[in-house]
Amino acid sequence: MTPLIAALMLLAADATEVHRCVGSDGVPRYQDRPCASGESQQHLQLKAPLAAPPATTAAPAASSAVPIQAPQKDLDSAPEPQSWRCEVDNGEVFYRHDGCPEVISEPLWLNMPDRSGYSTYMQVRAQQVARNFACRQIDRGGRFGAERDQRASPYEKLSGRDLCR
Repeated sequence: MTPLIAALMLLAADATEVHRCVGSDGVPRYQDRPCASGESQQHLQLKAPLAAPPATTAAPAASSAVPIQAPQKDLDSAPEPQSWRCEVDNGEVFYRHDGCPEVISEPLWLNMPDRSGYSTYMQVRAQQVARNFACRQIDRGGRFGAERDQRASPYEKLSGRDLCR
């Protein structure tokens, strides 16, 4: 390392100069060079952070001491995929992979004598569940609301886009 570079590193380590510039828009900006003309400027001298104390090596205690190791997380593993359990005010339960709707409509014309086509809207409560649990419930079926489950189309199954496989 040349003496010039070493001297510059020592100077940079002691303090840092910062310019606080406020433009016509009133937004402050911090930069390492003087402000442009027309901007108000404040010159700040920042101290360098204190150096960390040197690490000391302690002698090992008694031979019966067992070192404690923190459990290592596998950083390469992806989080478990999630799906949704959707519960409707009328007791229906169905499962979706892309979230539950906030409300669903139910036609009332079947129950009305004039069959006028009115609908009622029911609130849906959403709860996150594990993807494999939701897939088992979808495959099992047979519950009130199973016809609203999110199932893969034949195209999705053939193209490998079935989220349950």
